[in-house]
Amino acid sequence: GAVHTRRHGQVCCPALVSLSSRFGRALVLRVCLGGATLSSLLIAASGSTAGIVTGRFCAGVFAASVPVAQAAATDIVSGPQTARALSRVSAANQAGVVVGPAASALLIALFASCGVAPPLRLRCAFAASAVLSLAVRSAHSLC
Repeated sequence: GAVHTRRHGQVCCPALVSLSSRFGRALVLRVCLGGATLSSLLIAASGSTAGIVTGRFCAGVFAASVPVAQAAATDIVSGPQTARALSRVSAANQAGVVVGPAASALLIALFASCGVAPPLRLRCAFAASAVLSLAVRSAHSLC
């Protein structure tokens, strides 16, 4: 899971950072949030292992947005504040690694208490993840 996602992200990092230098960091970050939304929806709607693997592959590709966010931080902040900005981007990324699975477990428990059938609970958690990604993307599109 996470190892494969990080590996795909590492492969795609140079390309995404290069694209962000050419077309703008904000645009590439929005595209990555859109890709995260689509990959979560793909996993939620998938009825096969191949669909899940494809969704996870896409999630890994768009997870390469972290270096783009770090590059954006260094564009905005200069001097002695740069290290602080980079550490905040890294901390947010690592918090997502911890909070994401915990939130999914809580959502699955919530769906269970609402009577959602067991085979659908994980799909609903990925659908909720897609909605959250879309909400963040939409909020940042307004800025």
